[in-house]
Amino acid sequence: MLSKWWPFLFMGTFATSAFCGDSIKVGIGSDMIDVIGYSSGSLSGPLAPIYECVFDDADLEVNYTEMPLKRGFKYLDEGKIEALLPLAKSPIRDRRGLFAGELFVADYVFVALDSIAVLEETVDLRYVAPRGFIGSELIQDHDAQIYEVTEWSQAVSMLRYDRADVAVLPELLVGKLFDHDTVDLYQRFAGTLPISLYLADKTQKTSVASAVIAAVKNCSVDNFIQPNLLR
Repeated sequence: MLSKWWPFLFMGTFATSAFCGDSIKVGIGSDMIDVIGYSSGSLSGPLAPIYECVFDDADLEVNYTEMPLKRGFKYLDEGKIEALLPLAKSPIRDRRGLFAGELFVADYVFVALDSIAVLEETVDLRYVAPRGFIGSELIQDHDAQIYEVTEWSQAVSMLRYDRADVAVLPELLVGKLFDHDTVDLYQRFAGTLPISLYLADKTQKTSVASAVIAAVKNCSVDNFIQPNLLR
């Protein structure tokens, strides 16, 4: 389905000024498993075209830097970057920046190796999700034990070695993460969230922010159709 896509989930040197002419510093999650990345001066991965559409439409010169998501939020707070992507919208994140609007949506799932853990919504489960990932916000049990890991593959290992009961993952990454496993997987729908990028708070009244928000609307999946963005 066209509207269901990755979410879905950064090292470098930064100048102290927020903007330099019509340019923007953008952080890209470094752990997105080939979904989107930056190398040799350009974006790569299936999500590259839709984000390139945004910045081309906004007529901005973009300086990209890859970094872990948690560090990306820190740099967004400090103004070392003006935008961070790809990110799902959430109330917690809304307190840290300005969501630029919906580009596409993504489904998230609870994944377990034991059917009881996900199918019967058992309480007192041990959850695992990558650090900085929105998955922990989808867990309804506020007293749940949640382990944070640095990489997606570590969440899989936590399940495999019985150190966690349930992993919270973007649905479209499940097949890739468990590609070589022969174990039975059990999934339960966790939620659907809008995906786009967040802008730093201090950019909210700038022309650059206005241009990005307008470009996101123009480049949303409903308007931006390419074969490699279809499931």
